Amino acid sequence: NNYTGIKKSAFKHTGGLFTGDYPAFQDTAFADHYLTRRDTPHPKSLYLSNQFYLPSFMVSLNSKNAFALKWKIRTLFNVDGVTNNLAALISSKLDYPSLFSLKLHNENLSIQTMSWAEYAATDGHVFIDDGEKFLKAGATLKLLQGLQAAYMKVNNLNYEFTTDTTLSLFNTTVSYGHSTNFDINQDELQYKYVSNPSLGFDLGVVYEWRPDHEKYRYDMDGETNLYRRDKNKYKLRIGLSLLDVGKVKFKKAERSRDFVADINYWDISKIEVDNIEHFDDTLLTRFKTIPSDPTFKMRLPTTLSAQID
Repeated sequence: NNYTGIKKSAFKHTGGLFTGDYPAFQDTAFADHYLTRRDTPHPKSLYLSNQFYLPSFMVSLNSKNAFALKWKIRTLFNVDGVTNNLAALISSKLDYPSLFSLKLHNENLSIQTMSWAEYAATDGHVFIDDGEKFLKAGATLKLLQGLQAAYMKVNNLNYEFTTDTTLSLFNTTVSYGHSTNFDINQDELQYKYVSNPSLGFDLGVVYEWRPDHEKYRYDMDGETNLYRRDKNKYKLRIGLSLLDVGKVKFKKAERSRDFVADINYWDISKIEVDNIEHFDDTLLTRFKTIPSDPTFKMRLPTTLSAQID
């Protein structure tokens, strides 16, 4: 994230490896004493992701070809476009009097999360290996199956807090949806496939310049001109990869709908949200829903990566 940081002093310890050996983490006012906030005019973002590798393997077919099968479960959570004012309200649990009774605006606010399974086959091939020049490339084809997803997007959020429990929203259109099995209670997640399979892919290429490649050749057991495969042989290495191209289509849960938020002096202290059904019911009873597509698509976190060594 680009808003909240943690001071180095929080990691001073008494010599052990456990939480109790770090006095800062026993401080009941940890946030006030050890967290820092970056108050800048730039939008704030948060990105969280993880991958669980399940049984996977790679086989070298010969000196120029390799094949791999990979199986992963992945999750991402992403928040974008949070203004400094909204970030300050959230981090202070809405108790920020200097922002009370002010009409505030937030453009392009978005929240999204997705979990999915990947079954992937990778093929790698050496195209050039003439001593000084070396070029290899690989491609991965992935079968994608969605496990859960949710999103909320607001192009123009207009709001005002009168107190930390009283909120007004002014003619704000919200795009909102989640998969049929989504639940905000993280202790009771029961992932299952809730989307039709779709395809994704990765591509990558690596070039190496090896002016001293002869240093890595040897003779042994009657064979000559063998290469040291355990050593890097390049003076310069350049790589380029395009990762996670693809998208997953989900069916939208019936009660998750786009809506227009226009309400004055809403007492949010009385809201009790124990699960996603309660959250959907709160939105449906308070706001006017508008027609939306019964399905939605979530794109993978596509990344273009360049490396030089």
